[in-house]
Amino acid sequence: MIKKGFVVVIIVLFIGMSLIPLADGLSLEKNVLIENPVQDSELDDDTTPPIIEITYEVRGNPIDGWIVLFTAEAYDEESGIDRVEMWINDEIIETIKGPGPCYTFPISWCKELTKSVFTFIAYNGAGLSSFDSIAGTDIKIYKSSQPEGVDTIETTRAVKLDGPGWKFFLFGHIMNVEIFDYDGIKFFNATALHVRGMVWNLFRNYPNIPLPINWIGEKFCIPYKLVKIIFPTLTGHNFLIAFGTMEI
Repeated sequence: MIKKGFVVVIIVLFIGMSLIPLADGLSLEKNVLIENPVQDSELDDDTTPPIIEITYEVRGNPIDGWIVLFTAEAYDEESGIDRVEMWINDEIIETIKGPGPCYTFPISWCKELTKSVFTFIAYNGAGLSSFDSIAGTDIKIYKSSQPEGVDTIETTRAVKLDGPGWKFFLFGHIMNVEIFDYDGIKFFNATALHVRGMVWNLFRNYPNIPLPINWIGEKFCIPYKLVKIIFPTLTGHNFLIAFGTMEI
């Protein structure tokens, strides 16, 4: 027969063992060891948002298309960078995780993107964020990747402002053909292997006096609508016939 005093001692010992503190970071709940979360005091002390700055580079060409490569540089000296997000308007496009500091986001460019706003948000380890944005209208596709020889565009603009545009007739063999849009107008850019023809209206007082054209190795640019005939030759180049007025 078990004495009452002995039972009381057993109960007291059991209660005492349950009150013994466990190792730091652990607690006893329903006979299961659960790790207590340890707060990072350094992250709690970080009240400074990260720093982010956006730059971009244009790659490609008018034939194959343009790629805009955005680069986000993000820094946080206290808790570090956790991730950077890219948004177009109110839609998230991509998230890159890691400490950085450089994060790159390539985008295939199209004309519709000029109406968009590109926003980049950097988050630090403490959950604070900063952002930088750039409007699509500020992305200079053409000026950043300007084909050689297209300075003629500015010349034709000046001619239009000064008076009647040049009239011309061109024919001959060309290479390095590029077709591209600029301010909503399609242009034709090429290098002359041997192009001949005539041009009028260079002299305002004598508009009907033509000057001959004999280009070898010259780069030129004209509105694409003035290209009347173009076809490949057996030599791998192209034959061109173009005529009209250079007004744009």
